[in-house]
Amino acid sequence: MRPKAGAFGQGRLETLSLSGLSFPEHQRRFMSGRDDAWRGPTEFETIAHANKPFSLRVPALMVTRGKDGTLNIMLCMWFTPMGAEPSSFLIAVDRKTKSYELLLETKEFVIAAPEESMLDIAVYAGSVSGYTEDKWRASGLTPLRARFVNVPLVSEALANVEFEIARMLPFDHKYDLVVGLVRACHVKSAHFRHGIYLEGATPLLWLGKESGVTRTDKAATSHAAGLGRTWMADHDSPLLRRIPKRQP
Repeated sequence: MRPKAGAFGQGRLETLSLSGLSFPEHQRRFMSGRDDAWRGPTEFETIAHANKPFSLRVPALMVTRGKDGTLNIMLCMWFTPMGAEPSSFLIAVDRKTKSYELLLETKEFVIAAPEESMLDIAVYAGSVSGYTEDKWRASGLTPLRARFVNVPLVSEALANVEFEIARMLPFDHKYDLVVGLVRACHVKSAHFRHGIYLEGATPLLWLGKESGVTRTDKAATSHAAGLGRTWMADHDSPLLRRIPKRQP
């Protein structure tokens, strides 16, 4: 659906044409745009943090290295790929962190995709300051030589991505948005095929902390999940057959 022309958030929404598909009458009424036919969302509850329903994802362990060789790790959840050519990521980094200081020094970093057994490392990396502890040494991680940057890859991880910083953009009073250009991406072939996790792969899936936990409570219980099973979309389904075929 898309808004009609005019100011964003104003006007009715046009209904996407679904001709050719069969729906029960009550569903057709709901999809017609008649909000007087919509029932209340009684099966839903309202929570304070909108990121929670979307928090099931592989977290990133950000690895940084200072000019003097100092290594640091940080749990990173506020990140997203942005653009394919050139491939890049956008990552939110707190200016008060050791990671931020090292990023300013060297303008490069690595993010690693942790394996399930690395949950304790992920929680620790996100709960302790690099100014008070040598988190790399305490975590017992094994460094591997990167191809382009002077920051190590993490041997225990399932994947590692090398970055050089393109821009650092002030976001608010606390965070900068770091734009990292991908220099290389390394994945363990035993867990990937054509860039997709294989069934049986064991990436750590982060659920985060329970909603309502005090932001300063670093010892609050954190939750994780496993990949379980993988499956493919059925491109012969009535809906997916509507996707235009790519021209050779």
